[in-house]
Amino acid sequence: MQKELAFLGVNTHWCRLDQGGLKDIFVSRYLQNLQVLRVQLDFETTSELEEILEALSGFLQSISPKVCLLQVKYKPSTLCEQARYLHQSFMDRHSQVSSYIPLCVPPSPLAEQVIWASPQTCTQCIFLEGQRCGGLTGQEALDNPLLQAGVKAGGALAKDWQAPLNIELFKNTPPICYWWPEPRLTAILDPILKQHDCQTVWDVGGGNGFVAWWLKQSFTSVQRSFCIDPIAFLYEAQNGVEYYSIKSGHALELAKSGDLVSPDLIVISWPSTGLLFHDLIHELKPKVILRITDGEGVCGVRRGHRALLLSGVRAEVFGLDQAFTSLDHELDELEPPKGYALTHSNTVWCYRDFQSNADQPSGVLRVFERLDKD
Repeated sequence: MQKELAFLGVNTHWCRLDQGGLKDIFVSRYLQNLQVLRVQLDFETTSELEEILEALSGFLQSISPKVCLLQVKYKPSTLCEQARYLHQSFMDRHSQVSSYIPLCVPPSPLAEQVIWASPQTCTQCIFLEGQRCGGLTGQEALDNPLLQAGVKAGGALAKDWQAPLNIELFKNTPPICYWWPEPRLTAILDPILKQHDCQTVWDVGGGNGFVAWWLKQSFTSVQRSFCIDPIAFLYEAQNGVEYYSIKSGHALELAKSGDLVSPDLIVISWPSTGLLFHDLIHELKPKVILRITDGEGVCGVRRGHRALLLSGVRAEVFGLDQAFTSLDHELDELEPPKGYALTHSNTVWCYRDFQSNADQPSGVLRVFERLDKD
């Protein structure tokens, strides 16, 4: 297994599960029971692009994952009208697949203004500079060293927080948080937190710290609430929340050395793809774990999340590194960690539900309680 492979995302980790040729990779056992499929396509000629897209098209007609994301990696040498036609034709046939064509691929919708997209020189591209293009190489904008110095906090910038959070404020752009901690959840969670005397909370990957603040404001048992996130420093600190701009692994070391109070409750909501925080849970053994994630399974670690790397010379299947304890055993964050029991499950509204006028909530909430209370 190949580990620590950055692939199709920021700070995500993948392991190779299978490899082969374009004609046989789609029968891999690791591509059965798909939930989320990410595809990265690399090509040298338009004939290669056509062959790969046709193979992928046939596969998607037989197996339909809940989510499919396709990124075609262009090079200055492959920016041509035929490539755009093939890519667009595939998108027209598979409307369920999320993909995009860089603005600099001719014939560009920018017409003569394509000069601002600098198709021969990415370093001068106004769209890459504005973080509006994934880049011809497949690098995400935030991974590009040209942009590191200019990274700013995105979303969740509102300063006037409320508990309970008013639904209209939640719908605002940018959202205060991804999911709505509506008032009914307080009545559900309060007896659980009191039963376990949850005095200290870690909101892991807490971003602006709103969830940590909400817990501190809403539950009398909570005495200290910590927001732990590498980008926490980007946000204005809120009263009652202690901010640590560090990764979870660093927080674990601080807790083990006694320099940070260990949590009674760990909250993990809308985690980055591939992050399970298994070591954190195993070492700290919190009394209660609260997980909130998207129902489609794009975030965090869910069973059936795969990535395909396709090119004219190789085809590889990847799975989320933290999901696999072995090539035959895959974890899912919606299942109880060892030593815990699932005691409550629910659905929650998330920001995109209101943006898409959804009929029902798509967020998933799970409460896990530790079985051994000693």
